[in-house]
Amino acid sequence: MSSKDGSKLVADLGEDNVAFVQYNVLARSDQVNLFKTAVNRSPTRSIDVVIANAGISGEDTLWRGDDVGPNDDPIEPDLKILRTNLLGLIYAAKLAIHFFSRNRLPGATLFAAIRLFKVGSARSDALFAAHDAWHGYAY
Repeated sequence: MSSKDGSKLVADLGEDNVAFVQYNVLARSDQVNLFKTAVNRSPTRSIDVVIANAGISGEDTLWRGDDVGPNDDPIEPDLKILRTNLLGLIYAAKLAIHFFSRNRLPGATLFAAIRLFKVGSARSDALFAAHDAWHGYAY
C-alpha cells in the first residue's frame, strides 16, 4: 500500500482506530518499528495476533536452466522473491514470538502463510516447483 493510500485509510477510519506503518519486510529495523508501534498503540500494550503473509510474485528465475554467462559459467540467481517471501516471514515470526513473550496474559497466536514457488503454466519458459504451506503457532 502506498503512503498516500495508507494516509487516506487512517483519515477515513480515524487516528484513534487505526495506524498505518509502511515498511520493508526485508529491513528488520522496519519490522521492529512496526511491532513497537503496535504495542505502543495497543490499549493493553501487547500484541495478541500476528498475521505474516507479505510476499511478492513474478518470474522466478531461480530454477531456470538457461542461467549461464560467459565461458558457460553459471550466473548468480536472483533471490529477490525467495528473500522477500521467506526471510520477511522469518523476521516477522521471530519478532512475533519476542513480543508475545512480553504479554502479561498468555494466548497470542501467529499465523504465517508463505508461497515459496509459483506453478508455471505449460507456456512458461521457466521450471517451477510448487509448494504452499500454512502454519499456525500458538504461544
